[in-house]
Amino acid sequence: MFKKIRFDPDTLTFFMSLPFHLIFVQLEGKFYLTVLQHIYTPSVTIQTKIARSQYCPHIRELFNQTLIAYPIIRRIKYYHLACMKDSNLVCFHDNELFICLCTEEKHANCFHFDFNMTYDCMGSNNCQNGAQCFQDNPTCPTKIMCVCRECFYGTQCQFSTHQFGLSLDAILGYQIRSNLSISRQSIYVKISIIVASIMLLFGLISGILSILTFQSKPCLKVGCGIYLLASSITSILTIICLNFKLWFLILSQMSILTSRSFLVFSCISLDFILRFLLAVTDWFHACVAVERLVTVIVDVKFNLAKSKTMAKLLIIVISLCTCVTFLHDPIHRYLIDDDEEQRTWCMVHFTPSIEIFNSFINIFHFIVPFGLKLISAMSIIGSIAKRRASVKKQNSYMEHIKKQFRKHKHLIISSSCLVILAMPRLVISFASGCMKSAREPLIFLIGYFVSFMPSLLTFFIFVSTSKTYEREFKTVIRQKWNAIRRRFTHYY
Repeated sequence: MFKKIRFDPDTLTFFMSLPFHLIFVQLEGKFYLTVLQHIYTPSVTIQTKIARSQYCPHIRELFNQTLIAYPIIRRIKYYHLACMKDSNLVCFHDNELFICLCTEEKHANCFHFDFNMTYDCMGSNNCQNGAQCFQDNPTCPTKIMCVCRECFYGTQCQFSTHQFGLSLDAILGYQIRSNLSISRQSIYVKISIIVASIMLLFGLISGILSILTFQSKPCLKVGCGIYLLASSITSILTIICLNFKLWFLILSQMSILTSRSFLVFSCISLDFILRFLLAVTDWFHACVAVERLVTVIVDVKFNLAKSKTMAKLLIIVISLCTCVTFLHDPIHRYLIDDDEEQRTWCMVHFTPSIEIFNSFINIFHFIVPFGLKLISAMSIIGSIAKRRASVKKQNSYMEHIKKQFRKHKHLIISSSCLVILAMPRLVISFASGCMKSAREPLIFLIGYFVSFMPSLLTFFIFVSTSKTYEREFKTVIRQKWNAIRRRFTHYY
């Protein structure tokens, strides 16, 4: 007898026609005695629950190593001691031959139990990734069920959460309950909506203020301003796309969005667009850091016109190359209907070679841009300090380092902030390996949202930390305010 526990319910109902006295539940390799009736009573309703008091421990938890090392025939003579020592013990097992019940007289009533069952459905096993297969009848089964190992899910355990950079579907999908209103959704769904809404508000404010700053003529005289203007635009698009992704997922899992063509389009496009926007924004920030380093090294020989031309060209090249490196993602995405869970999933399935390529691309788009930013910032400080130290011999090299750090601290602060904000996603993806259970998505949900923080804080990272850009921002705001006042005065 078996029945699959769906994600939402916390109760199960079984109907049994055969007479019985005991019901054991095996949960994650542990045994629980949930029902014990000395006299079988037909047509009766029994309500029970899995509790710690019903747990049947292994004999390793009850006896010392000396007794456990005895042969089974000799060791079983001591099993009654477990019941005598612990008055609350109801059962225990040796995982070899016996399960024992503790009677009211504190004796051990032991009987044979098959601990060596092979869960492969008598060789007709359709379950994947090492899952256990169960069937309702050993000779003529009418129902088969797969019990997945950690990090796998799906009707046949065909889907994995091992992939670098988990999609929001895998993290939050099972938390969304179909045919229920937003107010009755899980706490994780409500938190995600609140966080995404706050991010959208701050992202729009930060992005608009950044665009106003970097579109001014003084900022566009050099390549840095062009890169930052482009990154401000992609940052706004990233936060907007994130909210679209979240709401499409929620509405589709709630069975509100049911159009197949619309679901296919959102499945193929949204994750691809999100990955693309995050990557190109990182690369634009890296270009800013590299150009600042070139400016320091070349000094007065720096060519402003060439810098602008190079920036426009690199923005196009980076966008095209990044798009091409992620094209495998939408190609391998598709919708799948889970009849048991009554859900429609957006899935991505890579071949082993594509999986390696996908992991490499994700790591490459993270490591290289942030490495360039950090190395460039440190090189700027070191290069200037070394140059000044060779001119002014009276001050030590470390004194020049401190002086230049104070002067160019906005470079270090902006680069360091971007690296720190992106680290949680990298650490979570590699340290945890995979999301082991859909019931515990918190750490992955935090890592997912934190990865969008650089897009959220463009203005605060680049404008508020730089006196030059801050001064230009105040000038632009003053000009806009004066223009509004003149227009208001003209009409009234």
